[in-house]
Amino acid sequence: MHNILTSKRIVSMAIALCLLVAFIVGCAGGGSESDVEVDIDFNTLSDVMMISMFVNMMNEPEQFMGQTIRMTGIQQTFHFEEYTFHYIMLLSDECCGDIILEFRYTEDTLMDDGVMGGNADVEVIGTFGQYPLRGHMFVYINAESVRFAS
Repeated sequence: MHNILTSKRIVSMAIALCLLVAFIVGCAGGGSESDVEVDIDFNTLSDVMMISMFVNMMNEPEQFMGQTIRMTGIQQTFHFEEYTFHYIMLLSDECCGDIILEFRYTEDTLMDDGVMGGNADVEVIGTFGQYPLRGHMFVYINAESVRFAS
């Protein structure tokens, strides 16, 4: 009887250890290709926190430089003179208004077959940065990955 209890205890501990290792490594959830480590994930924030984070990013962009951002929203393209701007819009359901943030991408970062148009639901993951244009500084996401959301 003692050997059976010891064997069950060893098997139980081995299973618990395997589950713990899988949880720590991150394999337990199955994940998707877009499961990358990000500093700020707008997809997990409430509307109030999302707006608050956005306001902080606009008011103190130097605090967020180089941080990896994930956002899922509606993609829009805007043409002005010789410039083409791509924006992602996050629509607030509850209280505070919507967020619109520019992102830049290359064909290498466009992860799905397709062409950026208007009103496409996309997930953008990239690095927060700034650029000068006509004497003003603008913030944007330098996209490392752009996926059409399903």
